[in-house]
Order: sequence, then structure tokens, then C-alpha cells
Amino acid sequence: MSEKYNSIEIETERQQFKQLLAVNPNFFGNLPASKQASILKIVGNTRYEEISCVAYNPDLDLLEAVVKIKMPRGYNGCISNGGSSEFVRFFVNYGKGWQDVGIASFKAHDLANEIDGEGYPLSYAISLEHRPNRDRCNPSVVPKVRAILSWEVMPPTDPNWQSVWGNVVERHIQIAPRPRKLIEFANDLIKTIDSEAVLSDELGYLGNTRRDLSTPLHRSIETLAKLYQHQHSGCTVEPHRFAMADVQATLASSLLYDPMVDEAKLEQYQANGLDWQTNVTELAKPQGDVRYEQLCGLGLDYNREWVVANFTIKRPAGYQGSHCEHGSMEHVAFWVDWDNNGEWTYLATVGVRVHDIATIPADGLNYWVGVPARLGEHRRSGKEARIGRLRAVLSWNVRPSDTDPHEVPHWGNRLDTFFEIKPGRILGDQPAIDTIGGIGVAYINVGGDGMTVPNAPFSQTGSPADPWVASRRCAFGGDIYVNAEAPLCFHMAGYKYRLLVRKAGSSGSGEPLMSPFVVTRNLALGGGTLWVSPELGTGWVNYLHPDQNIYSVLGNWQSGNLIASERNELWEIKLELADSISAILASTDWLRIQLDNQAPIAAIHIGRSFATLDCNDFDRDSTVSGHFVAYDPNGHFGAWALETTTNSLLPIKPVTNPALPNSSPTESTLGHGWKLDTSCISAASQLLPCEYLVTVSVWDNTIVNSSQFVHHYTEAEVVVCVRSSSLSMANPSGDYGWQALAMAGGA
Repeated sequence: MSEKYNSIEIETERQQFKQLLAVNPNFFGNLPASKQASILKIVGNTRYEEISCVAYNPDLDLLEAVVKIKMPRGYNGCISNGGSSEFVRFFVNYGKGWQDVGIASFKAHDLANEIDGEGYPLSYAISLEHRPNRDRCNPSVVPKVRAILSWEVMPPTDPNWQSVWGNVVERHIQIAPRPRKLIEFANDLIKTIDSEAVLSDELGYLGNTRRDLSTPLHRSIETLAKLYQHQHSGCTVEPHRFAMADVQATLASSLLYDPMVDEAKLEQYQANGLDWQTNVTELAKPQGDVRYEQLCGLGLDYNREWVVANFTIKRPAGYQGSHCEHGSMEHVAFWVDWDNNGEWTYLATVGVRVHDIATIPADGLNYWVGVPARLGEHRRSGKEARIGRLRAVLSWNVRPSDTDPHEVPHWGNRLDTFFEIKPGRILGDQPAIDTIGGIGVAYINVGGDGMTVPNAPFSQTGSPADPWVASRRCAFGGDIYVNAEAPLCFHMAGYKYRLLVRKAGSSGSGEPLMSPFVVTRNLALGGGTLWVSPELGTGWVNYLHPDQNIYSVLGNWQSGNLIASERNELWEIKLELADSISAILASTDWLRIQLDNQAPIAAIHIGRSFATLDCNDFDRDSTVSGHFVAYDPNGHFGAWALETTTNSLLPIKPVTNPALPNSSPTESTLGHGWKLDTSCISAASQLLPCEYLVTVSVWDNTIVNSSQFVHHYTEAEVVVCVRSSSLSMANPSGDYGWQALAMAGGA
């Protein structure tokens, strides 16, 4: 260890962070509403970790943040000791307030022994799925994203919460529009001819046509000259910007040596108010112009094991058309120096389409792109980390060099960072299963009861398997995806594989999985998805090239289709490897998985029992009370929620009586008490005379469809009619639920 890193002093409040919070949750003064007095004010400290970028990939629908780990120590130990957790919770605001998208995390470690003298900060990326609110191409959808970084403490769902160690970053992103329909395409086309034109009523039938249309064709130099010289007078777009693709294509063509063609090009530019020679000269000047786009961060997605790069679009125009038009491509080339010795290896070039957006926010629009790094070919054995260097080169509308890592394009820039290659499985010649149902095999008791272990994370996001109580263990249900990174040689040799399942304890060879499944192609190949179907009868599947299957999906077990007596049993799964003629070469062990394909139980009533009432009328300012049931018959309870809903306003929320955490199940028979106070707290919160629904929603903690966002769910509801006048048989206590039950013969 270098003297520089050996001399770093870690504050007591960092070393004993959790112990101090256990004594006083508001020890550091980051909880303004707390009744506990602050002892030492620390809010948003970024000495050790900091979010530098937040972005979105509109092709993959993934939010992403780059986190800088800035110190070699201060993370609760090395890799072998488990280190500590860095949490990022994402929120999105489409203009109607912040909505919680979810949480992701990764492990940070003390790495002073792995780096001597340089290497900090280390860049980690973290990503999370987002299902966006889409609209057609005009107007563009550009919501704001908020990311909250917190060390060792999971941020709550409050978007205004402040962390002790970490920071908050907000950025605008762009949501990909839904594909245009024929009626919209026709309307957009006629508007380009005459902005005042309207479609004939005879074409109204196009509105019922559900056919999606492809991206419009690239615009000619004449159209671009007209667009930027007349329609964007408020934002000057230089001719050598919008003409670059045409100029470079012409220079690369041998036709340029034909004097007639050369003269025609000069005349074409002159006819459109452009100067050919000036454009050529400008594009030959020093490169690295970042006035329109700029790389702002890059790193390694520690969970997905992708290299990613963030860039910002800065201007409202200069990208060759709006979302209803072709637009242009921002290309990013990735290079890796695996040993940090100056020897760069080219990985891939990926891109994302960008457009002119007149209403671009002041902070620009933030995108990210990435490709799998295939770290299994570069790991070290055991639990030793490895530090590499990553380079990204951003180039607008022209692919950057894939032979020269030092080249900088005219429009764009180059950026370097350091990243950690975590230890793990080294790719070899044996078959393997990495994840089942989104959870790493190392976090599932595959040799025992088939449940996740306490605090198990999802492999691609680091989010807890149980979102309510991380220490609880989870079963699996629905579509259970099986994933494993495979060496390229398996595809090159024509190897096959198949997945087999059987009930635990049986001695049979198992049944092959036959369900088709979807794989996602590398963005470097244009992205998109492919359907894969196992061989009929045998279940064999050919290993795909890794670029055709970036999530390394092996298959999908549709466990919900099992017969009722088998859907909630303990099962086993294994992988067989075969050569091109289906001769079995090797197989994994049988791995156990506990299934749960049964919904939890929900019930709610007013009063003491489930007696049916003909009338649930209550005076305003009374208290409605009853019981609700929320539990899981298989013991895999998740959480419950009580809500009051109506079409006219947002009513007061029901509460439990006595208080009960929403992650605790009720009794399975009588249940637990609830009450709804209909009194007027304020003019804005009063319950108007109306019919209301009191609903109990119940989730289990089973991992359904391999997703951190999906669990089995059920709900029950009861009607409460609030009226302004007193009941003829007034109850002084206001507890009309009991009275009505007594009248109906209830207990």
C-alpha cells in the first residue's frame, strides 16, 4: 500500500455510522421532521462517493447513474469482508410530481491494496428499468429524473429525503415516442407541404389503422439547408454541422475525382446558399467540438457487467430533424485497457438516435449507451479485484475510429476513467447457471429449501429480493428466467444446451423446458429482440453469439402453467451441454427452487364479522371501524396497504387500530382492526357526502416473472356511504359499524 493511501484517516462518524444511527436515527440531522435532536450535522457529504451523471437509454428503457467512488478506504472492509452498499433510488417527474421508480445498489470495498498511487476515482454505473409514459413524436416527452445516492442506508420513497453520505442529482431525459400510426404519418406529411393544411374527412378511416411505421428517411442537404437557415433563426446551426455527413460521404467516394461530379457538388451547395470549400475547410480544423453534445461520465455497471457512457445533448437544433423526422446518431466507441498499462483493446461502437427538440431544458437532455464487457474472460481467481481503464469516444453522425483509440472526432469528445473488475466465475468449458428468477445462484439455497437467502439481491440491479424486509426469504413464481454467461467458443463450436426440471426428490431425468423465450441483441448490432424456440420434443437450443443475447438468457420456465397440485412445490432444475450432434458433454448439478404460484388472502369488513350489510351509511364526523385480513397461505407474505378511493377527491387514509407495520401479516381469521375518521380536519381534506371504497391490497414477497417489481397480488373492498345528516338511530360513539351488525344479527 502506498504511503498516500496508508495515511488516510476515516472519521468516527463514518466508521461507526450504523451504530450512531441505532442510538439516534437523526444523529446527523438529515431528518427535519424527527423528534430526536441532531448531534452532529452531516447531510450530503460526498467525500467518499458521489453521483456524477444521471441518464436514460430510450432504446432499452433503463435509467442509469454513474457513481464515483473517490477514496481507497472507508467502505467497511475489503471484498472478502463484504464491503458496504451504495444505494441509488430513482424518481421521475412527468410534470405532475415525483413518482418513485425503484432502487438499485452495488457493493463498494476498500481497495487500497489493489491500487498503488493512481486509479481514483473509480467509476461505477447502476441501472434500473423504467416503464415510461409515452406519447406520439410531437411534442417530445422530456421528464426530469432525480437520483438519491446513500451509503449503507436505503433511501425511502420520499423524493425530498436527504442522505448523510451521498448526494442528489437531477437531470432531464428524453422518452422514445410511440411509433406513428398511418393517420399521424399522413397528417405530418401534409404539414410539411402546407402548415395550414388539414386532412380530408374521407381519410378518417386511417385513424383505425393500427399499423406502425418505420423511422422517416434521412433528409437531403437541400432540406437541411432550408430547415436550419429559416426555421431555427433563434439558434444558429453552422453549415459544416448539418452538412457534415454529406461532405464526408462525398470525400470518401471515388466519384469526387470526376470533374463533372465535383462541379455538380459545388453548384448544388451554391444553389442552397452554401459554400462547399468552406465546409470542407471547417471540418478539417481541430477536433473535439462539444457545443452540441458532450460525454459527461462513463463507468462499469457493476451488476450487469456492461461498460456504459453518459452524454448530454445541449442545443435545441442541429440534430437533423425532430422526433417526427429522421434525426441523427450519436456514436460511442468503447476501448478498454485491461491491465492499466496503456494497451487499448477495442470493444464495440454503439449509438442512440437524437433529434431537434425546441423545448430542450436548460440542463440539456441526458442519454447513455453501453455494451456487455464480457468480464468472465478477464477476471482473476479467488476474491481479488482487478483495476482496468475505460475509454469512450463520442462522435456525432459519423462512427468514430475502431483502430485508433486516440482519435477525437470533429463533433464530440473523449473521456477516460478507472473501473473495478469484480471477482467471480471465470468462463470455462463447463456448463453453468448464473441466475434463476433474476437472483444469483449464490443467493439461493439451491441445495436445500430452494428459497433465497436473507438479503439476497437481484443480479442486474442489486435491489433486495424482498422490497419491504430485505432479510426475509423469497420463493419464485410465474415465468422463471434462467441466465448464464457462456464463452464465445460454445457458439463457435456449435454447442447446444437444454434445461431440465423435475419435482424435488424424484429420480427421473426431468422434463425439458419447451417454452419460447426472447433475447435482446447488442446495441452495437442495432438492438432489438429475437424469439428463440427449443427444439421440438428434445428441448435443445443452440448457443447464440453473445452479441445476439446480451442478457445471457438460457430459457424460460413458465411455472404458473403447472397443474394446481404442483405449482407451489419444491422443484429442481439443471443444465445439460451437448455438441452439435446432441451428444451430452456435461451437466450442472440439480438446483432446487421453491415455487409459489398462489395469491395471498385479502378480506375487509365493517364491524366484528363478515356479515353482509344492506346499508353502510355513516354520518360525517363519525368513525368507521372494522377488521381486515392480509396474509399468505404459503407463508411468503409481502405487504398490505389500506386506501380510500372515490372519483371526486382524495379522501383521508384509513389507519390500523392498533398500529401494525404494513410488512406484518394479520391473523388469518379475525384479522386486524382498522378505522376511518370521517371528521373534517380541514376544508381541503373533508369527506364530502359520497360513496367511498375502503380497499385492502395485499402482496406476497414471491419473485414473480423474474422481476423485482412483480409479486402475487389480491385485494378486497367495502363500501362506506358518508352522508351529511344524522342517522335516525344515532350512535353517540359514532361506531355505526357495530350497530348495523347488531341490527343484522351479527356478533
